[in-house]
Amino acid sequence: MPFLQVTSPSPATPAAIADLAATLARELGLPPDAVVAQWITTTGTGGGTGTAEVRGTTRGRDATSRALAALARRLAETTGAPPGHVLATWPTTEPGRSITGTGTDLHPAEPATHPGGTA
Repeated sequence: MPFLQVTSPSPATPAAIADLAATLARELGLPPDAVVAQWITTTGTGGGTGTAEVRGTTRGRDATSRALAALARRLAETTGAPPGHVLATWPTTEPGRSITGTGTDLHPAEPATHPGGTA
């Protein structure tokens, strides 16, 4: 069962949370109630941005990437953000990697690095 956490300065509504969860479930071929979701409203000067992080077993890189793209597009529509101003991620069990999407492009993240080498 995937867990979706949305963080945005835009206020949450039950309908928005349910819609984003249903979007993710639909893209993954799951029943609408198969995704657990929460929305954290952050302090800020207004809407127009947001992040969505999915936790759970990925469904393969292609299916996961498609689901993240759809989720990012829907989050942008929900918050009024321009395309590319939201980020959807699904951290994987592969150290230092995750799958990311902005709704306009998708790519596997590069391995995390810091001055001392790979994180």
